[in-house]
This record gives sequence, structure tokens and C-alpha cells, in this order.
Amino acid sequence: MQQKRLMTIFAIISVDLLGFGLILPLIPFYAGQFGATATLVGLLIASYAVAQLVGAPWLGRLSDRYGQRPVYWSCCCSSCQSRSLAAYWARS
Repeated sequence: MQQKRLMTIFAIISVDLLGFGLILPLIPFYAGQFGATATLVGLLIASYAVAQLVGAPWLGRLSDRYGQRPVYWSCCCSSCQSRSLAAYWARS
């Protein structure tokens, strides 16, 4: 039972990281269409690492307090909402 849970979490996180890994090489091209400089593109990509540096300990504390499952699902739902908003804004 534990192995099945770990494989489910591994699969979901792998798909999430795969999605980010597919987008990362395209960011300079998209940013260039909006008139971004190379410095701004670098800052955009570096902001992901900074968000991980700040967010990981905070989410770890929340996970210790409330449990892994509620924190995980709230992260998945917020990720889905943010990507839906990004898709909506990209169309307009």
C-alpha cells in the first residue's frame, strides 16, 4: 500500500516537473515576443529558484502541522488555478 502511494506521488510530481521542463527552454522566445531583455529573462527564470528557496521550508512547516496530504492537494489546486489564469490571460 505504501509503495502504491509513493508511486502515485512520484508520477504526479514527474508530470508537473516535465511540464515545467518543457516550458523553461521556450521562455526566452515568449519573453522576446513581449519585448523582454536578456536580463529580464534571466530574472524571470531565477525567480523560480528563489520561490523554491522561500517556499520549500514554509510548505514543510505547513506539512508538519497539518499533514502532507492537505498541503499537497492545496498545492495541486493552486497550481491548476494559476495555470488556468495564465491560459486565460494569454488568450486576451
